[in-house]
Amino acid sequence: MLVGARDYPGRSDVPNWKDLNPRLGIVWDPKGDGRTAIKFGINRYVQSNATGIAQLFDQGAGAVNSTTRSWNDQFYPAGDPRRDNFLPDCDLRSTVLNGECGAMANPNFGTYVPVNTPDPGWITGWGKRPYNWQTSITVDRELMPNLAVNAGYFRTWFGNFMVVDNLRVTPNDYSPYCVTAPTDDRLELSGQPICGLYDINPTSFGQIDNLITRSNNYGNQREIYNGVDVNISLRMRDVATLGGGWNIGNAVQLGTAAGGSSSSGTDSCYVIDSPQQLFNCKTDVPYQSRIKLNGSYMIGWGIQLAAVAQSNPGANYTANRTFSLAEIQPTLGRPLSGNVTTVTIPLVKPLSTFGPRIYQLDLRGTKIFRFGSQRIQGNLDVYNVFNSNTPVSLFGTYNNAVGATNRWGQPTQVLDGRLVKFSAQFDF
Repeated sequence: MLVGARDYPGRSDVPNWKDLNPRLGIVWDPKGDGRTAIKFGINRYVQSNATGIAQLFDQGAGAVNSTTRSWNDQFYPAGDPRRDNFLPDCDLRSTVLNGECGAMANPNFGTYVPVNTPDPGWITGWGKRPYNWQTSITVDRELMPNLAVNAGYFRTWFGNFMVVDNLRVTPNDYSPYCVTAPTDDRLELSGQPICGLYDINPTSFGQIDNLITRSNNYGNQREIYNGVDVNISLRMRDVATLGGGWNIGNAVQLGTAAGGSSSSGTDSCYVIDSPQQLFNCKTDVPYQSRIKLNGSYMIGWGIQLAAVAQSNPGANYTANRTFSLAEIQPTLGRPLSGNVTTVTIPLVKPLSTFGPRIYQLDLRGTKIFRFGSQRIQGNLDVYNVFNSNTPVSLFGTYNNAVGATNRWGQPTQVLDGRLVKFSAQFDF
């Protein structure tokens, strides 16, 4: 047992937020014939926090219940029984470097130190809670009897982002370093230096006094989604149906430095503690379309055929590579703080690498037998008719070592193979 029992008093009004959330919807029939409906809506919603925020600031949160520390099982020389024995041969209660264990990332582990302090100007009052606005404009039109089309534009934007500011450190407490990307034609930075990386200075390592507040105090952070949907629906009495839709959309996440431009497209992000917060600070999700069609046809004799065809964006995957101290130290000029020996760094921008598009066709054949008021329905379903093996998950760790089991971009899961299923339904 590393620490003993502890007891802390309760705390109230953390948070104590108040919000007004207007919601407005308008429907207009421009011709008054009941065949066209133009709809507009704008609504505000607040983020559901339940007990999460309260737990972040309760007195028990001042108890430092966890920390991290490095461990080098090859610290002792060859022949020493403590080498490579998969046991941390050190005093785990000690917060400083000893034996095989590095210093604790938080030297206050096991004690009561209020590491998370709410900003009084944010934790209570009006309009401080994280929120989002959703707006849309859609048009429903009956082109002819039994044929209707719906098209709409949707936009969602978020605000009041929560951030953590460690008051014990400033950007000057971090030292820059670079690493060199592997030589690989699939990488945009193949063989080039990757900079904008920072490591906290040893003298500031483990110093924590977090102020929890809004991002508005540091810069203009934005997250926006724009999307368009088009849907069609056709019904031919009891003979056939045809439906489907097309969606395209993207999201933008960025933060602009305080006092800087807030126009769309800027990629200047703000810094709270570490300058590395500027690294890949803007994420542009590319516009990607999704298409889905479904239909059914009654050919007679109680037999119905149905199909669903869809085309979806390929699976997104990362390219995270672990760099050793030997690769980092030449530009950092010192070992990593906390006796850390490796750092994992992304080699590609978030949401920039995707697998091939995913196509799938499913079929169903149904035969209906009627016995008076009773009915038996037999079904034959065939999923993934063309037995496509398109990847739906790809390996996101960059590992091109000879003999490696998994390599970067290698599929780890593909579409389920062709499946035939028989089923029956009895209605009485």
